[in-house]
Amino acid sequence: MPETVMSQKLLGKLIAFVGDSPIPALAIISSDIADNYDFIFSYEHSNNAKAFKDFVNSRYPEISMTIHTGPSITEPSEGVNFAREFLSSLSEEQHKKLGIFTTAGAKQTILPFLIHSPKSIVVSLTHTPPTLAIYENNQQLTTVGVELTLDDILASRGWRFADCLKNDNKRIENITPDYDLVTGRLSFTGLSYLKREGRENEIHKLSDSEKKRIKEIDQITIGGLLQLAEEFGRNGAKYEIYGMLRSPNKSVLPNYIKYNYDIISEEEE
Repeated sequence: MPETVMSQKLLGKLIAFVGDSPIPALAIISSDIADNYDFIFSYEHSNNAKAFKDFVNSRYPEISMTIHTGPSITEPSEGVNFAREFLSSLSEEQHKKLGIFTTAGAKQTILPFLIHSPKSIVVSLTHTPPTLAIYENNQQLTTVGVELTLDDILASRGWRFADCLKNDNKRIENITPDYDLVTGRLSFTGLSYLKREGRENEIHKLSDSEKKRIKEIDQITIGGLLQLAEEFGRNGAKYEIYGMLRSPNKSVLPNYIKYNYDIISEEEE
């Protein structure tokens, strides 16, 4: 049975990519498993770097952290060069306790680091419950439990939630965020207008003017989910709209937004 409590930090430097979801990066920061951290944002995710840096500096001022911008994930040869140059800049002492985080980021960005530093300690995040597993020479050294909060996850991307979702420039209403402590999964759920108003049984009785007005209101909610998917990644959270929608809106939902409703009557033709 692996030891679950470390008497001291196992890692000196930990290299981690930050992808769609901020949760993996927050997991290693909050667990305090390394002396210092190098977070790499690919070109595609570089817009998230400032909010993440500001959050960590405010929430964990004792953490030693450096932010880097890596090449695009569409340029694998540049990724190989980046990894080689990054690792060659480290001292012999830094290589002795070097860790590589394998959960976040695309495979083509992480694999070059593992190839050029095959003796590094490997850290991964598993779920249900969220746990960091630490390996050396293919042997598990230890596991570390992860405890995150919804407020911290949102703040790491510059968002906050009270009566609605807000950042410094935007406000999104009628969408509720949630973080499942058991599965370690972030979700955003919007309610349709008819669901919010308790009028789902009227979906087939609406006047033409009401149909148009409700369609436009629901489009705002759907737009909010689309915007959040840009902020937290299509794969970084679950997105759902709950409650009856009319055909013009439900037919254009992207496949990463789940549509859920209670069957009231026969489906509208």
